[in-house]
Amino acid sequence: MTTLIKMGTCCAVMGLCWAMGVQAAEENPVLRELPASKVGPDSWLKELLGRQLQGLTGHPAVMGFPFNKGMWADSMDKNEREYPQWGSDWWPYEQTAYYLDGALRCAYMTGDKNLLALCRKNIDSVLANPKKDGRLGSLNVDNDEWPMVMFMRMLIEEYENSGDSKLLAAIENHYEVMYPDKTKLPDLKLSGFEQRRVIHVENLCRLAQLTGKKEYVELSEKLYEKFCADNPNDSKAMANMLKDIVSHEHACSYHYFLELPIVLYIATGKPMYHEAARKAFKMLENNHELVDGLSSGHEELSGKRDDKVHETCNAIDFVWTCGFMLVATGEAMYADKIEKVFFNAGLGALGKDFKTHQYYSGPNQVILTDSSSHWNFDSDWGLKSSGPRMCYRPGHDTECCSGNIHRLVPAYMKRMWLVDDKAASVTVPLYGPSYAQINLAGQASPLTIKENTRYPFEDKISFEFKTQTPQKLKFRMRIPRWSSSFSVSCNGTTQALEKGADGFVLIEREFRDGDRVDLVLDNAPVVKRTIKGISLSYGPLVFSLPVKANVKKITDKAKTSHEFPAFEMTPASDWNYALPAKLTASDIKVIRRANDAYPWEESNTPIRIMVDAKTATNWTILDKPFTPQIPEQIQVSADIKTIELVPLGCTYLRVTEFPVYE
Repeated sequence: MTTLIKMGTCCAVMGLCWAMGVQAAEENPVLRELPASKVGPDSWLKELLGRQLQGLTGHPAVMGFPFNKGMWADSMDKNEREYPQWGSDWWPYEQTAYYLDGALRCAYMTGDKNLLALCRKNIDSVLANPKKDGRLGSLNVDNDEWPMVMFMRMLIEEYENSGDSKLLAAIENHYEVMYPDKTKLPDLKLSGFEQRRVIHVENLCRLAQLTGKKEYVELSEKLYEKFCADNPNDSKAMANMLKDIVSHEHACSYHYFLELPIVLYIATGKPMYHEAARKAFKMLENNHELVDGLSSGHEELSGKRDDKVHETCNAIDFVWTCGFMLVATGEAMYADKIEKVFFNAGLGALGKDFKTHQYYSGPNQVILTDSSSHWNFDSDWGLKSSGPRMCYRPGHDTECCSGNIHRLVPAYMKRMWLVDDKAASVTVPLYGPSYAQINLAGQASPLTIKENTRYPFEDKISFEFKTQTPQKLKFRMRIPRWSSSFSVSCNGTTQALEKGADGFVLIEREFRDGDRVDLVLDNAPVVKRTIKGISLSYGPLVFSLPVKANVKKITDKAKTSHEFPAFEMTPASDWNYALPAKLTASDIKVIRRANDAYPWEESNTPIRIMVDAKTATNWTILDKPFTPQIPEQIQVSADIKTIELVPLGCTYLRVTEFPVYE
């Protein structure tokens, strides 16, 4: 994606902004992502993607319907679902489009030919079987405009990697058929999931970049303007984002629609779009963000209470949407948000072998049984089959999260390296062991940069440059907000550098083969006060008390097998601890240990923290198998015990938000 300008003053009235065609005056660097095939994993990221391939991504059939079918190369029928009592006919195509989008990027990043062949089989089938009017789509469903948003993302990624001009022509033809008369738009007074067809704005803006045709940007603006005008009371309409209205919308849908003003800001430079998105992110942070960085959502945005949960789809959708804001603004604060959600809420919802995942997860979850998902179990929906949604399972009763989890790691990695050809710059906003193969316009030779680090488990990041010819380059590295100071050296020589207002530090020099840049961040524990308690973090990692579990393996229910079982878990160790109300960072002991094993398993984590606590005697599991809220008035034992916390992403049963005692 491309960013053109910095944010300016927004017009007070949204309609006036559109009518005036407001533009900001100052240009920003034009940042773009790299194709997935040009970004590769190393160290723990390589292991994580390897586990993804050995797990659910490489064995989609174990997730059950619709992943055990031919997906978009098949005529899928929702009545074949293991839970057929609800659902729409487009569901199987939405859910498999999620899967294929993630699988394609994963295949390119790992070089897995079998996975790439599976994705291309689906692509070839769709291209060979257009609908009667010439649109691309599913084989047997007409109302597939929303699933096609996801499938189109995969087609665009495939084009960016393959450069196949016929594929780009097919994409363009699809939208020409959808909108033959760009002055007459369809009725967009929509409700529920039907609204999501408007998310095609994202792909239209990308198509404008790929073809150089501004008409697709103009169409995108008209579509978004009409949606907002046709749905004036919807919290997803831009006027309501600008008014700071607190949304209680379906959380996934809100994240989807939040990307629209961002991609339009990227495409047009109109500051009203940036202002709307900025306010929406702040609204989520102030009203719904849990201690692991992700907004609550079961299914709607639902506040900050300590026993709240979030749908796993939200972790992926937040990383994806926030990534657009990072590209659009170049502001490090959005990278901070992405990594917090990825390392904590995202990885915390996945089985460490990538063979299971949760539908709902939360910072506090001390019991996970077939009836622990009281958000559905006791609801008016009466969906008793939804009871196990908090359990770690290969698949769940509704299949959206099962498809979406495959996008999480690739979505993070796609935003790790951003380039600006015009300014000859490379920006590293997100950290992790990886490498990037970069071909900057105007440079005589390609450039490979390898990032050596155990981040986020260590605070040193090293970059090695490989190039056949010297390259004059601007190299930008993010300084996270949690780092109070930093040091940078180049080839062993300390550099006197200052962090810019955007949160990045810049080295500008002629880089030669073998050059090395080292960044060392300063880190310390952080104590965060919450509504009822405390959470603890260290760098981007939020820390949790890992609760030992009595584990019941499930192999005889829908979407389970002996090779890919589901699990129920009940607590087998004390968990109900309270921390001192006057706890400070100096009271926390950080323990590091050298360990080359996979760090996202509790037994292997290279970093732990120790803190004193007391037992909260009135914080207990009551008559139902639900994780309890923190009591309004806490009662504690007299004895003090030192407890050991580990990164949230390493845990299953856990306590992350603790009550406090005086």
